[in-house]
Amino acid sequence: MNLPARPASEERPATKLKSGALPLSQVVMQSITSVGPAIAVLVTFQPGIAMGGINAPLVYLADVLIVLMLGSTLVQLSRAFPSAGGYFTYVSRTMNPRAGFIVSWAFVLYSALSPGVLFAYLGRIISLTLTGYGIEISWTLPFAAAAVLSGVIIYRGVEFSGRSLMLIGLMEIGIVFIFSLWGFVAPRDGSVSFAPFNPIHTSASALALAAVFGMFIYTGWESVAPMAEESDNPRRNIPIATVVSILFSCALMTVCTWGLILSWGTHDIAGIVGDKGMPAVTLARRLWGPYWWLLLVAVANSIVGAGVGMSIVSSRMWFAMGRVGALPAYFASVHPKYLTPSYATWLQIALFFVVGLGGAAIFGIDNLYLGGGLISVFAAIIIYIAANVGLTYHMWTRCRAEFDWIKHGVYPGLSTLALLVLSYNSVVPLPPAPVSWAPVIVAVWILFGILIMGLMHVCGRQEWLQRAAAASEAYDQSASIR
Repeated sequence: MNLPARPASEERPATKLKSGALPLSQVVMQSITSVGPAIAVLVTFQPGIAMGGINAPLVYLADVLIVLMLGSTLVQLSRAFPSAGGYFTYVSRTMNPRAGFIVSWAFVLYSALSPGVLFAYLGRIISLTLTGYGIEISWTLPFAAAAVLSGVIIYRGVEFSGRSLMLIGLMEIGIVFIFSLWGFVAPRDGSVSFAPFNPIHTSASALALAAVFGMFIYTGWESVAPMAEESDNPRRNIPIATVVSILFSCALMTVCTWGLILSWGTHDIAGIVGDKGMPAVTLARRLWGPYWWLLLVAVANSIVGAGVGMSIVSSRMWFAMGRVGALPAYFASVHPKYLTPSYATWLQIALFFVVGLGGAAIFGIDNLYLGGGLISVFAAIIIYIAANVGLTYHMWTRCRAEFDWIKHGVYPGLSTLALLVLSYNSVVPLPPAPVSWAPVIVAVWILFGILIMGLMHVCGRQEWLQRAAAASEAYDQSASIR
């Protein structure tokens, strides 16, 4: 059973986003590029091996079971509440608007700040790579280029960004997949080894930490949710895109990471961790010679694509919050030509530079990337758990006749338990910085969000609670279900 759809009379709110602009293929690619295939396979290859050892592919394969259960929750909620607000709307509707506000507040750490981190890391990769060829440039130049390009794409409208993400995604997936096949065709140790799938090679604590890092690599699959109001047939396309992107990302990351390990050599895992540059680039120089730069193109494509995907998510969520009054009303304004949330988009572009330049100056780019990634994971865990609890609570208290013990009970319960166990094992015993900073920063951020809600209450700004609770923010039923 699925969450019951609401009557058509409840489903046509005032929205100025461009409805029906994205076909299924572009919605799927929105989710896949937000995961960042080339980032997941190539950039995180070294830290993934550092945490999970040779068993990194096994961790990615196991993580997908959790992600699929989380995806089931998103499928149920997106069918009932297709909205640009995404998880803000889901949690506001199934629990209460205050919980929805906290979820959207956590989303700032997850989706809004991550692009700036990625662009800074891209700048470092390009700068270091060119230095090896005697070309000295500041990392801020490629950082600024990626930030400006991404800003143009997200500002020009959802159709333009959809076509751009399709091109970016296909290019990076093709390069990464072909490169990874080298390990199976010509493994360095002479034969294809299945050692990466034997857990005896890595300690339980290392596997637990790697599993949390694996969740970070998967994050982005849920970015389809805020595209509901701009998607063609959202009640069909959003669930399909969710499942397809999760399964595709799992297959790509597992197989490609396995292939890279085979190319490097299963008996030299320490060499991957100790490589002074980027191990994937080291492999590319060995295997592709003068054409190694194609790998750098894939990474740049992936980072820009992921930045665009996450920025679309955050800008749509701010748009939805502005529409109900949880944020100032100007966040709900749209560009008259491109029909993008104009103020929300400008805020997101500004965050590219504040986070990238400021974070690098304070923490250093490496710590910003690793620490920022784990911060986004813990923020995402809060979001996922809130959606799970909201789904079960809503179905049990308001739609008891439609309650399905598997979809609305077992899947949310098991995935929530798995997330709690992974979170505990990743911080007990406390790992070294910057990993140890992540849960503390997230906890302080959530506390700050609660204080903001308290201040809004003291100032008498409570009308948004009623609007958020009542707003369905969706399409007319006849246009969504066929």
